[in-house]
Amino acid sequence: MLARQVKIPTIIPWSSAKISIKLSYEIRTPAEAGRLTISVDDQHGRTMDLNSVNIILLPTGTAELSPSSALKQVIIIQDPAPGKVIKDGTVLVSGLARTDLRHPLKVELISEDGKVLGQRLATNPQSMSELYGEFTAEVPYSVTGPTPALLIIFEDEENRDEITHLSSVGIILKP
Repeated sequence: MLARQVKIPTIIPWSSAKISIKLSYEIRTPAEAGRLTISVDDQHGRTMDLNSVNIILLPTGTAELSPSSALKQVIIIQDPAPGKVIKDGTVLVSGLARTDLRHPLKVELISEDGKVLGQRLATNPQSMSELYGEFTAEVPYSVTGPTPALLIIFEDEENRDEITHLSSVGIILKP
């Protein structure tokens, strides 16, 4: 990790946010591949949203930004809706994603204390990075009473425990 900055907003926007952060770094080679990652955590420390983009770092000069598909949401959860009450032990999940077909989407249900209540792989969206493909999953769970949970859907790097994209929705699980 070359640079990190934690920013705690005083006002939380509900639909979108525009942020601007200047990160300083130092490299000793003419150029280096890197990854810029931005994430949002909730009050329980669970990652709610995460997006990353591969970048080329140069030792000097000004930043050159190229418009890219990195500005589009990678994973869109269509169902369940935020706050939905789910019962009978299975959460049906569906949505759209622009993913790397080599890496399956993973789905997890996370309690407020960080416990994994259920997990599954989603069907692989048939997309080629610029186009959205549909995904679905049936995630079994077991709870003894009403339980707030964060449904997260994410993509990670093969052979590295590094999440590259993550979306989430808060739901209530009932037995």
